[in-house]
Amino acid sequence: MDEPTHRHQFLACPDCGSADIYRSKRRGPKDWLLYHVLLQSPYRCRACDHRFFHHRLAHHRRKELHHHPV
Repeated sequence: MDEPTHRHQFLACPDCGSADIYRSKRRGPKDWLLYHVLLQSPYRCRACDHRFFHHRLAHHRRKELHHHPV
């Protein structure tokens, strides 16, 4: 199942620049290597159908950088 786009608003398609992207399904040995060894997740752009990879922990690090304790 594809994850909602709003979780990936900080990402943009490197091909067309659209922010309308979603996590793509992993398939094949290249995807396995990128996901498990290099911590890269596949994404796909809804606007141009371009598929690309992005570090899957970048979202968590970004949230930590912007976290302000109460």
